Amino acid sequence: MDIIHLGLPKGSLNTEERGNTHQLFLDAGYEIEGYCPGKESQRKMKINDDEIELHLFRPQNMPEALDNRFLDAAIIGHDHVVDANYQSVERICDLGYGKVRIVFAVHIDYPADNLTQFFLMHNNVKGPLHIYTEYVHITRRAIMENEGYHTVFGEKSPLITMNRLSDGENDDIRICFSHGATELFIGRGADLIVEATQTGRALKENNLKEIGTVLESSAGLYVGPSCIGWKRNKAEEIASRLHEANPCV
Repeated sequence: MDIIHLGLPKGSLNTEERGNTHQLFLDAGYEIEGYCPGKESQRKMKINDDEIELHLFRPQNMPEALDNRFLDAAIIGHDHVVDANYQSVERICDLGYGKVRIVFAVHIDYPADNLTQFFLMHNNVKGPLHIYTEYVHITRRAIMENEGYHTVFGEKSPLITMNRLSDGENDDIRICFSHGATELFIGRGADLIVEATQTGRALKENNLKEIGTVLESSAGLYVGPSCIGWKRNKAEEIASRLHEANPCV
């Protein structure tokens, strides 16, 4: 029997607050078990469609799983797909829920109101600037497109540091992987964060203010290079049913 391997997200895309993927499948006519928000279990997951095999993943890991052909299709936030930047991963349906903005944020008392001002203020400052985020690649690309950055640092790419590995030329700008709870890092000494926000409430609660938007994101159904022929048709069938069941689109 032909099988499509479908990745479902664990975490914020399966919560009542941001986007209940479990409920969306129920609304689309699928009977799905082992995927109730907060109680997801790979061992118990199953669906009333013998042509679909479900796999539970953190959204950050699913673009790579698609590229590696571990998954044929997956529900992922657009932010994680853009950050991973795999050319083999394609969105076939925007599901319209789980909407967030990826923003630059600093302490509320910081005098800069935008990213250009932030970099120009540090023209004569010695020592590296520390930027914490879960979106290291999105952050570096956005920084390198900023006029203020080019004025101060030229064409050198900011340094990305993750688990003692580093990549980049400009050690004066260090983009560090935050491993979650990014909004707390300003209080721990970071100069700038790049974080996903839905309402802005968590930023305000941590005395932070936005100084720019990097991109807007929502959940979608994505496919990888293994999703061809029958699998592609099946993925489009799933996308159609989910899209029709979602009032957010």
